[in-house]
Amino acid sequence: MNFTIYSCIVTHGGTDVRQYRDLTAKYEEIDPARGKRKRKAIAGKLRDILEEFEGKADQIYALYDVVEGVRQEGLGASHQRDWLNL
Repeated sequence: MNFTIYSCIVTHGGTDVRQYRDLTAKYEEIDPARGKRKRKAIAGKLRDILEEFEGKADQIYALYDVVEGVRQEGLGASHQRDWLNL
């Protein structure tokens, strides 16, 4: 099976997206007048996931820079795929 760096980043991100949605729903259900400790714990987890999202977005941005550099060097499409394969 042929995996690219991009597909690995995006595929792994799917779990984070589901977890983010679940935690967001739990956070929104908490009564602000009660459950401060639980709300703060969930908020911390949401911040951690957002940091992971930002890291993955930076990785994807860097990949596009690599592809653009390969294009500027004039390498063919098959060489571009080789650069992105694990």
